Amino acid sequence: MGAAAVVGLVAACSAPAPVVDVPDGPPAVTTSDADPTPQPEPASETGTGTGTATGEGTGTVSDVAGVVVHDPAVVAPDLPPHELEVEVPAPVEGESVAVVDAWAGFWKTFTAAAGVPAADPAALGQVATGEAFGSAQGYVDHLVETRLRIAGRLVVGAEEVTVSEGAAVVLGCSDARDYEVDGAGVPQEAAAGLAVLRTELVQEEGVWKVSRWREEGPC
Repeated sequence: MGAAAVVGLVAACSAPAPVVDVPDGPPAVTTSDADPTPQPEPASETGTGTGTATGEGTGTVSDVAGVVVHDPAVVAPDLPPHELEVEVPAPVEGESVAVVDAWAGFWKTFTAAAGVPAADPAALGQVATGEAFGSAQGYVDHLVETRLRIAGRLVVGAEEVTVSEGAAVVLGCSDARDYEVDGAGVPQEAAAGLAVLRTELVQEEGVWKVSRWREEGPC
């Protein structure tokens, strides 16, 4: 999402009043229905222009004269996307299959939301609950408010899956090659890099959902 500003200037034009030689004696008085002296045209109160924050289309003129403001949620097509790479190096079986599917579904939903940024609470609620839901929703809201988004690539791995009654833990090495960017695609931070990622899940009405995640030191 980005914002562009275009300032247009409109110059008012007026012709100089004609110079008339006045003879000696009382001036002659003439009347006419038409005023022969051209009047200056009023200057425009708002500027005009076209923004290109999304690479196409026209912006919406704001209340400030001459400024074109674009929806910060619109991503320019030439800006880097936010991509997710999921790695499951070892085969999983039994209930671990459903756990890994739910784990991957959460990171896919969160990654997509942070890249726009825009979060659909209903979609997020299908893959997250509790602390994880609040943290993910809150972070995307923060991106929207600050007119930032996430770009780059996030790699998450499921190297160890532990399932107990109604709870599960996925451990793996993550490689955060993603970072916050502004509307012009300029990075606002450095990528975090490698870290051990612990993702906890719980079952709600038979559905696995992520309830919490955190980093636990370097890989």
